[in-house]
Amino acid sequence: MSPERTATPNPRDPRLNRSLPPRRTSLDAASRIVAGPLSAPRQYLQQPANPNLSDALADGPSDQFLRGLSDLVQAAVKTASLSSEKETLEKKKSTTGGLLKKAKTQSGFPATTAFFQQTWNDEGGHLARVDGALREHRSSYIELERALKANWTSSLPSGPNLDEKINQLKEEIEETKRDAKRSKDEAFSLKERNRSLEDTFKRLQARMTMLEKSLENHATSLTKQTKDNSSRLEQVSSEFEKRIESASAKVEESMSKKLKVEVDGWQKQGTVLGAEVKSIRTSQETFLNTINEGYQTLTGSYPKVSDIKLLDGKLCDFDTRVRSLESTHLKVSDIELLAGRLCDFDTRVRSLESTRTAPPESENLSNLDKASASHLKSRVQILEDILKELQGLLEMKDDLHFSEIETLKEKLVQNSKELESVNDNYNKLSDEVKSLHEANPSTALQQVANLSRSLQNTHQLVESIKVGLHSLETRYNTLTTEPLARNMVAAMHEMFPSAGQLIEQTSGLRTHVEKEIAALKKCLDNVFQNQNTAFRQMQQVQQEASSHLDELNRLKNDHASLSQSLAPLWEQFNAQDQSPTQDDLQKLQADLDTLSTKLEESMSKHDAQDQFPTRGDLQKLQVDLDILSTKLEESISKHDAQEQSPTQDDLQKLQADLDTLSTKLEESISKHDAQEQLPTQGDLQKLQVDLDTLSTKLEESISKHNAREQLPTQDDLQKLQAELNSLSTKLAENISKHDAEVRSRERSDERFMESLCKERTEVDSRVSQLTSILKKLGNDVEEVRSVNASGLAKVELHATDIESLRDGIRELEKTTLDQHQAFLDQLSEISKEHSTYGTDIGTLLGRISELEQSEKLRHKELHEQLDELKKAVEAKEFHPRAMSPIVIEDESLLSTNDSPTDPEEAARILGVAQINPTLALREKKKKKKKKRPRPSGLSEDDKPHIARPESPISFSSVASPFGTEETSTENTRRLKKKKRRKIVSTEPIPLD
Repeated sequence: MSPERTATPNPRDPRLNRSLPPRRTSLDAASRIVAGPLSAPRQYLQQPANPNLSDALADGPSDQFLRGLSDLVQAAVKTASLSSEKETLEKKKSTTGGLLKKAKTQSGFPATTAFFQQTWNDEGGHLARVDGALREHRSSYIELERALKANWTSSLPSGPNLDEKINQLKEEIEETKRDAKRSKDEAFSLKERNRSLEDTFKRLQARMTMLEKSLENHATSLTKQTKDNSSRLEQVSSEFEKRIESASAKVEESMSKKLKVEVDGWQKQGTVLGAEVKSIRTSQETFLNTINEGYQTLTGSYPKVSDIKLLDGKLCDFDTRVRSLESTHLKVSDIELLAGRLCDFDTRVRSLESTRTAPPESENLSNLDKASASHLKSRVQILEDILKELQGLLEMKDDLHFSEIETLKEKLVQNSKELESVNDNYNKLSDEVKSLHEANPSTALQQVANLSRSLQNTHQLVESIKVGLHSLETRYNTLTTEPLARNMVAAMHEMFPSAGQLIEQTSGLRTHVEKEIAALKKCLDNVFQNQNTAFRQMQQVQQEASSHLDELNRLKNDHASLSQSLAPLWEQFNAQDQSPTQDDLQKLQADLDTLSTKLEESMSKHDAQDQFPTRGDLQKLQVDLDILSTKLEESISKHDAQEQSPTQDDLQKLQADLDTLSTKLEESISKHDAQEQLPTQGDLQKLQVDLDTLSTKLEESISKHNAREQLPTQDDLQKLQAELNSLSTKLAENISKHDAEVRSRERSDERFMESLCKERTEVDSRVSQLTSILKKLGNDVEEVRSVNASGLAKVELHATDIESLRDGIRELEKTTLDQHQAFLDQLSEISKEHSTYGTDIGTLLGRISELEQSEKLRHKELHEQLDELKKAVEAKEFHPRAMSPIVIEDESLLSTNDSPTDPEEAARILGVAQINPTLALREKKKKKKKKRPRPSGLSEDDKPHIARPESPISFSSVASPFGTEETSTENTRRLKKKKRRKIVSTEPIPLD
C-alpha cells in the first residue's frame, strides 16, 4: 500500500472509485510489469535519450537493431505508466477539490479544511513532477523511433538469403498440400462415422418416445394421486378448523374465569393499599407537625436574625406543595413506585430537622455529607460500570478492525508474491525473446506480437488485482458502522429501482385502464340501447301495418256483404230494360256519401296518428271504383238498348279505364299481401294519374248529356264527379304525407348509422390506445427486469464482501443489543406501567426534584446564617480565628447528579435505541463527555479572614461538607472520569 493512497481521501461508495481501464497497445500493456512493484515509491530521474549509442556503434547492425527495440519498449512502458499515474492523480485531485469545497462551506471543521488543503497542494506538486517526467520520456521515445527507422534498412537481409527463403516457402507449400490430402481422407472417415452415429441417434429417439409415453402415464397417475391427496387435505383442514373452533371456545371460557379471579385479587389488593395510603397520610401529618415544631425552636433560638422570615414563606410553600401532593389521587402502581422515594424524602427532612433544631455541630453536618457522598459514590460506581461496558464494546470493535486489517495484510502479501512471480515470468520471457531473435531474426516480429498478447493477458490480471486492492483500501478507509450502512442503503437504492415507484405506476395505469374500460362500457350500453329502441320502433311499425291490413280485410268483407244484398235490386233494374231512374241514382248518391264519410273518418284517423295510407283505404277505393264501374256498365247497356248515341264509345273507354284501374289496385293489394309492407310512392302516383283521366272523361260525358238534356242522371253524374275529385285530393294528400314521413325516417336512419360509425371508430381508437398502453407496460416491466438482472449481477460480484460486512454489522448489533437489553427492558417496564395506570410520573419526578432543590437551597441559606451567627459570636465572646469557607457548591453538583434523568430524554433515548442502537450509544457518550460544573468563586462574605487568630473552639470540622479538605480532594479525585483510549487515525473526518 503506497503512502500516497493512504493519505488521500476517497468517497464512501467503492463503485465510484472503479475507473475503467484505458485501452492500451501491446507496448503500453507491458508498462505495469516493467515499472516495478506497486508499493515502491517512484523516482522520476531524467535518463539519456540513447544510453547505449557508443556500444551500438561498436556492435553489428543486428545487435544495434535489437538494442534499439528494447530501448523503445522500455521508453513506451515508462510513458504508459506515467500517463496512468497522471490520470489517477488527476482523479484524486478532483475528488480532494470537491471535498475541500464541502469543507469550506462548513465552517465548523477547520482541521478537515486544512487537511484537505494540504493534500490538494501535495497532489498538485506531484502532478507537476509527473508532467515533467512524461515530457522527457516522450521526447526520448521519439528519438528512439527515429534511430530505429534509420537502422531498419541496414538490418534488412541480402539477396541470397531471399532465395533461400523462397525455397523454404516452396517446401512448406508442398507440405501443406500433403496435409490437405490427409485432411480429405480424415473427412471421408468422419462422414462414415457420422452415418453410424445417425443410426444410433434414431434408435435413441425411439427409446425416448417410449420413455415419454411411460412418463405421460406416470404423470396421469400422479395427477390422480394429487387430486386424491387434495381432497383428503381439504377434509383434514375442515376437521382441523372445527377442532380449533371448539378449542378456542374452551380457551375463551377458561380465560374469562381466570380474569374474574384476577379481578377479585386486584380488588383485594386495592383495599389493602388504601389502608396503607391512610397510614402514609397519618405519617405525613406527624412529619409536618415535627417540621413546624423544629421551625418554632429555630425561631425561638435565633430571634435576632431578620433573614429567618424568608424561611417562614418557604416553609409555607413547602406545606402547600406537600398538601397538593397528598391531594392527588394516587393509584396502586404510583404508591408502590413512590414508597421508596417518600422514605428517602423522610430521611432528608429529618436530617434537616436535626440541623434546624439542634445547634450546628460538626457531627450532624458530617453525617449529611457522608450520606450525600455515599449517594454520589453509588452513582459513580453505576457510571463506571456503564463505562466498562462501553469499553468492552469498543474493544470488540477494535478486535474486529484489527482482524480485518490482518486479513487484508495477508491478501496483500499474496498479491505481492503473485506480482513477483509475474515479474520473474516476464524476465524469463524477455530472455527467451532475445534468444529467439538471435537464432532466427526473420520470425522476431511474429514472436514479439505473441509476447505482446501474453503481456496484455498478464496486464489484465494485474489490473483486476489492482481494482481489488483499491476496493479493499477504500473499504478499510470507510470501515464504520452507521455511515457504512447508510451508504449501502443508498447504493442498493441506486442499483435497484424502488418497488414503490413501480407499484404507483402500475396502480396509476390500472386506474387509467379501468376508467377507459368504464367509458367504453357506457358507450357500448348506449349503442345497445339505441339498437333496442330502433328495433322496438320497427316492431311498432310492423304492428301498425298488420292492424291496417286487418282493417282492409274487414272492409272487403263489408263490401262483399253489400254487393250480395244489392244483387237482387240490380237484377230487377236490368229486367225492366229502362234507363236508371232518379230514385236509383239517389240511392247511388247515398252509397257514395256513406263511402265518402267513411273515407273522411279514416283520413281523420290517419291525420291524428300521422301515419301512411293503409291498405284499408286502398281497398275502400277499390270497392268504390268497382261500384261505379258496375253502375256505369248498367247505364251503358241500358242506353245501348234504348238509343245509339254518339257517347257510347266514350263510355266504353271509361269502362276500360276503370277496369284497368281496378286490376292495378288488385295487383298492388296482392303484392302487399305477399310482402306485408306498405304501398310505395310510385303505385300511389299511378293511381292518382288514372283517377285524373277518369275524372276528365266523366266531365266530357256529363257535358254531352247536358247538351242532350234528355237523361235525368246529370246531377247524379256531377255528384259522382265531385266525389271522385275529393277522392283524388285525398289520395294526393296521403301520397305527400307518405313522402314526408319516408324522408324523415330515411334521415333518422342515416343519422343512426353515422352515430354507430362514430361510436365504432371511438371504440377502435380506445382499444388501440389500451393496446399501446399495455405494450408500454410490458416494455417498462422488461426494462425493470433487465435493470434488476444487471443489478443482481453486480451484487453477485460483490456478494462475499457484502456478506462479510453484514456479518460484522450483525455482530456489532448483537453485542450492543445484549449489553443494553437490561436498560431497555427497565425503560419498557416503566413505560408499560405508565401506560397501564395512566399517571404522569414525569411531572411527579419534576416536583420531587424541585422539592430537593428547594431543600438544598434552604440548607445553603442555613449554612450561611450559621456562618454569620458564628462570626457574630466570635466577634463578641471569642478571639478571632481563621475559618475555611463552607463549600456549598458541591451540593449543587450533588443536586445535578442526584436528580434523576429527565423522563423526556429517557423516552427519546429509548426510541433511538429501538431504531438504531449505535446512535443511542453515541448520545450516551456525549452526555458522559459533558464536563461537570465546577464550584464557582465564593462571595466576599464567605471568604476566609486571614488576619484573625485561631479561637480555642475549632470549627474546622464545619469548614467543608466532607469533614476536611483532604477528604474533599480525595473525593473529587475519585469523581474524575477515566479517559477513554482514543484510536489515532490519520484519516480525514467524513463530511457526509
